[in-house]
Amino acid sequence: MKKIPNSLFEVRKAAGMTRVAFAAALGVAENYIYLVESGRKPFSPKLQMRVAEWKASLPKPEPLRASAPRRDSSDMARESVPAESACCFPSTCNLIERLDRMETQLQKLTHLLGATLAASSPSSGAKEKKAG
Repeated sequence: MKKIPNSLFEVRKAAGMTRVAFAAALGVAENYIYLVESGRKPFSPKLQMRVAEWKASLPKPEPLRASAPRRDSSDMARESVPAESACCFPSTCNLIERLDRMETQLQKLTHLLGATLAASSPSSGAKEKKAG
């Protein structure tokens, strides 16, 4: 049986919120939340109403579908990963070739980035003229 929170602290913690976020959601000061949680102020009916309204405004989770078709890992790999980067089963996968292709791609990108940065920076000759 699920326990019903009977304090503001329990409600806030169940929602996974900080005092600041919870206060903002309820439209009250963070200090007021602290005072209620610490027992220095009562959990008033007015605040209880705000909490109830806030909880009612939260989106309701969708129920789980028990009839979802089961898929195996090979189906998911074919559907979600592009063919060129898809990982395959060890019997057909050549990891060394894939790593070599990735290294080549990384070298090309590094070279391209270096060329782009060099083209966008001021020339070194202009720096020498200012220094001299």
